[in-house]
Amino acid sequence: MSQDLPPFELTDIRWIYTPSGQGQGRIPEPPTRTGMTSASVKCNKCNKQWRTIEGEQPGQFRYDVGGVSIICRGCGADALVPLPA
Repeated sequence: MSQDLPPFELTDIRWIYTPSGQGQGRIPEPPTRTGMTSASVKCNKCNKQWRTIEGEQPGQFRYDVGGVSIICRGCGADALVPLPA
């Protein structure tokens, strides 16, 4: 794996949105993105690809400070992956 590549690449992220409530006047504020339900993952160490959901098993993601922790189902690589803004 090259030093330039992150350990994992997340694509096709399915986000969780929660209502922000009533804004000033009658215009409601847009919903706030509060997490993800699933994402496509590619391990840059072994090139394994899969769809991840929240959980504690290898291949699933776990929320952590600064992003999500992922362990590869193929090679066991693990990393904290920051979520895109």
